[in-house]
Amino acid sequence: MPDAFPLPELAAVDERGQGVVLGVFGSWTPSLELALPIAERVRVALMRASDSRVPWQICGKDEHGRPRRGHEHLYVLPFSSAGGARIDRVLLWADKGLEDSTLAVVERLADRGGWVQLRGRERLRLELLGVGAPEVIAPTVPRGVLGPARIWRSATSFVPPRFTKVRGGRVIDTAQEQVLRLASEVLGLAPVGISALEREDGEWRGFRQRRVKDPRSPRRAAGGWVLRFSAPVRGPVVLGYGAHYGLGRFEAEPGDERR
Repeated sequence: MPDAFPLPELAAVDERGQGVVLGVFGSWTPSLELALPIAERVRVALMRASDSRVPWQICGKDEHGRPRRGHEHLYVLPFSSAGGARIDRVLLWADKGLEDSTLAVVERLADRGGWVQLRGRERLRLELLGVGAPEVIAPTVPRGVLGPARIWRSATSFVPPRFTKVRGGRVIDTAQEQVLRLASEVLGLAPVGISALEREDGEWRGFRQRRVKDPRSPRRAAGGWVLRFSAPVRGPVVLGYGAHYGLGRFEAEPGDERR
């Protein structure tokens, strides 16, 4: 186990959180634009490995089958270990730590040889690379994914959970309003600055955003943002529609990460 890295005093959520890092291996490397479908299939692989009862952190439902409110269930976040545009790793993250039942499923997945497959493509193999608190999994995760940092930039498209509308002649629920509100609610610290971000290698709307369970849902606006905070914020930073499946993920500004 690597030595712990010193962490600066943080102004955001105090819980350390806990993550699992999975390596993604195969004859092809998915584009980051496929983050959502890859994440959905990783979740399916976890459910397959759950046998009879799926832990609530994985299914997102309580013992009565009702969806749990809030963001305590598992985030499934595909990313590039090199900070590029190709998925070769997946971070499973829980803000308040992973329960024993969830860790047991991860262990079974690793023992049985987990895999994911998109339609028309060859299978991708999943391998367990690390489990633990941020400083433990740090060698397998780029600093941009976990920070902490004061400046965070969109890595996958932010998709507003609400549609922008006009009421009383006033435009409400703009994408900027929603990302600011969500940052404050989810991270516990409101940004002090925000600016739109152009994507260098394509358009933000190129990211898949329709869930398998809802393939005919209307396509939503998508964009990228740069968020600035008054104090370092610990990642992962994920906001908006599809956040638990890799959409709306931000990465720390290069050079601003702190460990």
